[in-house]
Amino acid sequence: INEREPFRSASLLKVTTTAAILSLIEENQLSLDTKVKISSDDLNSRFGNLYQQKESTLTIKELMDDTLMESDNTATKTLHHFISEEKWTEARLGMGLPLVSVEQSAQGSPLSPKQYSRVFHSLYYSGYLSRESSNLLLAELSNTEFNEGLPSGVPKNIKVAHKVGIWGDEGSVHDCGIVYAKKPYLLCIMSIY
Repeated sequence: INEREPFRSASLLKVTTTAAILSLIEENQLSLDTKVKISSDDLNSRFGNLYQQKESTLTIKELMDDTLMESDNTATKTLHHFISEEKWTEARLGMGLPLVSVEQSAQGSPLSPKQYSRVFHSLYYSGYLSRESSNLLLAELSNTEFNEGLPSGVPKNIKVAHKVGIWGDEGSVHDCGIVYAKKPYLLCIMSIY
C-alpha cells in the first residue's frame, strides 16, 4: 500500500553505513578488531546511550553492534570517519538505493518502502556484500533491542531481521526487514503519526 510514497529515512540508513564498513573489512582496509577512540565531536545524545561513555575506546565490531542493535547515533557518527564519499556511493548503489550525499542522508533523505526493501533484498541474496558479511549483518539485525514492531506481529519462534527508523521531529516511525517464515518475505512499514 503506497509503496512508492517517500518518507524521511531516519535510522534505516545505518544498515548501509555498516555495510560500507563491512565492505572495507572485505577489502582488508579495516578489521572488526580495530580499536577506535570516540571523540567528543561524535557524541550524540539524540538516540542511544554511547554518548554517556565520553572518550571511550571500542572496536569496529562493538560500534557496529551499537549502530545496528541499539541504533546508536554516536556509534554511527564514529563509523562514518572510515567511509569515504566513494565508499558511501558504492554501498548505496550496491544495495539498490538512489544516490544522495552523506550530508543529505544525515538529514534523513526521503526513501519509499519499495526503495528501502532493496537493502534487505541485497543482504538476503548477498548482492553487495559476501555471504559471510551479509549473514553477520542479518544476525545483528535479528538481535536488535526494538521488538515492538515487526517481531511483535509474528510467532516468537520465527526470526525477524529488521531495522527501525524513528524521526521524532515529524513523528516518523519505520520498521523494515525480513521475516523468516516458512517462506521468508520482506516487509517494510513506514509511517508518520
